[in-house]
Amino acid sequence: MSLEVVLQIVEAEYDIANKQESREVVEKISAKADHPKYEAGQVETIHALDWIKFGYGEEELKEKIKGGLKGLKVANYYGCMYTRPRHIFPEKDQGGESESTSKPHYMDDLLEIAGAVNVEFPMKTACCGGAHTLSDSDMSTKLVLNILEAAEAAGAEVIATECPTCHSGLEMHQIRALKRLSKQTNVKVIYFTQLLGMAMGLSPRKVGLHENVSDSMKFVKQKGIA
Repeated sequence: MSLEVVLQIVEAEYDIANKQESREVVEKISAKADHPKYEAGQVETIHALDWIKFGYGEEELKEKIKGGLKGLKVANYYGCMYTRPRHIFPEKDQGGESESTSKPHYMDDLLEIAGAVNVEFPMKTACCGGAHTLSDSDMSTKLVLNILEAAEAAGAEVIATECPTCHSGLEMHQIRALKRLSKQTNVKVIYFTQLLGMAMGLSPRKVGLHENVSDSMKFVKQKGIA
């Protein structure tokens, strides 16, 4: 499920709980479909990062690490929608272990447990231009190139992603940047779940690394992760 869909569900839940107009719309649709009206709070939508960090648990994750990521230098990319719109995430920015909307860290926390070295990456929540891919591909390519170059400048070998839309955009526009702008970047783009899986002893094929657009199979073998 893309991050956009997760956010749409969470925002819809927020609106049903806080806006009379939204509740009336839900009531009309439910009556038309002849089934009970949905009440806010009946379903909880949990982001994968929240679930692994708290539902599965960091201690449980530590026990499952086999081999680990062996100091792999990672730039964690959350994307611009991970913390927006902020009003639907009252649990964030509360200090302690709560997530930050300005400097998110949950992915950093989990990959550090898995043996990665998180580099200081200033574009964690920068826009990848996904919304412009069809209308203005050149703009999307330039925005992605900014992210890729910033990751390499920070010393990252890998950009870890958590959103399928952002992930595919980074991979495709990395190729397009070379073809259209003659700008080559070598940083690999890998889902944080794929990295965690390999750190836990799963093979690259088991975590679907071969299905990614960019070829990272040889790279992870050279790093001794596979």
